[in-house]
Order: sequence, then C-alpha cells, then structure tokens
Amino acid sequence: MRQTSRCAEPARRPLASRLAWLAYQGLFGTALLLAAPVALARRWRHYRPTLGPRLGLGSPEDTPTDAVGGAWMQAVSVGEAAVAATLARELPGELPLVVTTTTPTGQAQARRAFSRRLEAGRTAVTYFPFDLGWPIGRFFRRFQPRLLILLESELWPLVLATARWRRVPVVVVNARVSDGTRRQKGRLARRRWLRPLLDLLHGPVSHFGVQTHADRERLVEQGVPEERISVTGNLKYDTPEPKVDEALER
Repeated sequence: MRQTSRCAEPARRPLASRLAWLAYQGLFGTALLLAAPVALARRWRHYRPTLGPRLGLGSPEDTPTDAVGGAWMQAVSVGEAAVAATLARELPGELPLVVTTTTPTGQAQARRAFSRRLEAGRTAVTYFPFDLGWPIGRFFRRFQPRLLILLESELWPLVLATARWRRVPVVVVNARVSDGTRRQKGRLARRRWLRPLLDLLHGPVSHFGVQTHADRERLVEQGVPEERISVTGNLKYDTPEPKVDEALER
C-alpha cells in the first residue's frame, strides 16, 4: 500500500473571512436550489448520476489508494479532458492523480483517456464538486491533493480559497482570457474597492501558463504579476482529436 503524506493542516481563517464565505455559499446554494428543479426536470437522466460526486459523496474505501496524495487535474469538458491526458503523459508515471470534469461528455472522455491509469489504480476520475464548503471539504479530505492543476480558466472562488487555506499550490495550464472576460475583469481592476474580487480568483494561483502573448498582457492588466505568467502555447495542438461518443453528444 502506498504511503502518502497528509495535506498540511488548514490555516486558521479570521472571523470576518469565515462570515464572508458563509454569505457566498448562501447565495450560491440558493441559486443552485432554484436552478436544480428546472435542470433536473429537463434533463433528469443527464444530471442525476452526477449529483452524488458533485456533492462530495463517496467513501475513502471506494478511492484507489494510489490516487491519494498527488495532483488534482480539473478539466471542464471533452477538449480539456484530452489536454489533461496529454499533460499527464509528461508527468511521472507513479504520481497519483485525481481527474475531475464538469460535463458528462468530459467524464466519458476522461475515463477513456486515462483508462490505463484507472486500471492500474493510480488515477481516480470523478466530477468537480459544487463550490460549497461541504462538498469541497469532503473532496480534499478524501483525495488529499498536494497540487491543483486547472485546465484553461476554470476558476471557482471557494475551491481556490480552500487550496490556499490548505497550502496546496495551484497552477492554471493552457489558460486563455477572452475579450469579454478581459473587459469585465478590467473594469474590476480599475475600481480599487472591487480589486479584492479579482484577488479571490488570481491570488491563490501560483502560476499561469497562457496560450498567447495577448493572454499574458490581459492578465497583467488585471493585476497578475508578470513573473507568475508564462506563455506556453496551446496544448490542444499537441493533443489528438478526441473520439466523441455519438449517443453522449446527442
């Protein structure tokens, strides 16, 4: 059985910070409760199997031992899951991995792309938890990640804050900043009293690997220090076109 070191103990948070995050979770949870009946009524079969993992359900006994205590890779959908597999090939083969996706199509792609690692027990594939304290806390306790790798620009405030509290480094790979995102975050950056909102997203990230020099400049405009940004190109060019399951696509 692999012996893995436990995650660092979470840093103690000030009372004001805890209250602010409770307010955020209240708003997010309310929005989720309002949207869930509509989403489930329209696509029950699509979303029902994803609810348990998104709520952080799953026991340590169901978790491959060799998938604990390593890197957590978050890939939104099919394209990002394929990029995650390309990146994983450059990582040490013995590194434990947990791969999460947001969409069912991405989940199917990840299970295909990581099939060998899954069979060997070195990797777990599941859904990204809701950005709420209970699911995220259970996820961190279950998998004890020591590194969080986010594909492209999947930034969720409470996940990032929890990684910071638990002293887990965060890197964003293959990041891109669209013109729309640039304008929205640019307005926040120009208003000093709103800059803490950007810090919630950018502050916990140790390093950004961006696709183009334009993406780099856009992050600098938003207050990210230049030394925390590298231009790495688009990893999708190094990734084979993923095979899409026609039934899942429909």
